[in-house]
Amino acid sequence: MGSRAIVFLAHGSRDPLWQAPMEAIAARARALEPHAAVRLAYLELCVPAIGEVVAELVADGVLRIAVMPLFLGMGRHAREDLPNVVAALELRYPAVWFDLLPMLGENPALVELAASLAVSAALPASP
Repeated sequence: MGSRAIVFLAHGSRDPLWQAPMEAIAARARALEPHAAVRLAYLELCVPAIGEVVAELVADGVLRIAVMPLFLGMGRHAREDLPNVVAALELRYPAVWFDLLPMLGENPALVELAASLAVSAALPASP
């Protein structure tokens, strides 16, 4: 493992089926970038928590951690909790560079993909 990591941060749910798409995203990122440590963490209701994941990464010598929030909308968690969580991690690990990436729902590529999927499913091309 290198000194870089990506932590996908999801809300969490008591329903184990809810976790499957989050795990699929992390697995795909691992395949795309095998030299980076890729982890999945949760804010609540699931384990591991982001603090646990970051502690493990730092113990393994990771010095750069990009945090990708798997949130679609700008609710309280995305607006307040996520920046506070990352700020607390920065204070706890001053030698580590953290980058809180824009949440998934703010990515224009995802907006385009979702719209295209809906249009092609709802209005398939005529034969």
